[in-house]
Amino acid sequence: MATIHEIQQTLWVDTPHGIGQALFLIDYGIHQNTIWVVCLKHNGKILHYDSNQLTIDKNNTLEINILPKVANEEDLTWEELWNLFNEECKDLDMQYIHWLENYFKVPKRKGISG
Repeated sequence: MATIHEIQQTLWVDTPHGIGQALFLIDYGIHQNTIWVVCLKHNGKILHYDSNQLTIDKNNTLEINILPKVANEEDLTWEELWNLFNEECKDLDMQYIHWLENYFKVPKRKGISG
């Protein structure tokens, strides 16, 4: 018996054909890989992938792959780390950005009002 699960949050995955948003999972049971239904970002095609063909590209909710890999993160100042975070997360919800700015007591990002 197959089970279909709709992914309710935005989950970006890296596929053999580029970055895409995972829409559904189809589980056919223990003897077959889970199938991911993905809409590709660059052309809108909807394709199916085995679970071993994908990696999570970026997930802001779970904080997966938000900051870019830096060789010596411990050598960076808080301001440099914050700038890296801002660059990677510029598409985050503005309310969340304002909360982070208040929490870390950092200056507002350039170009943001409110």
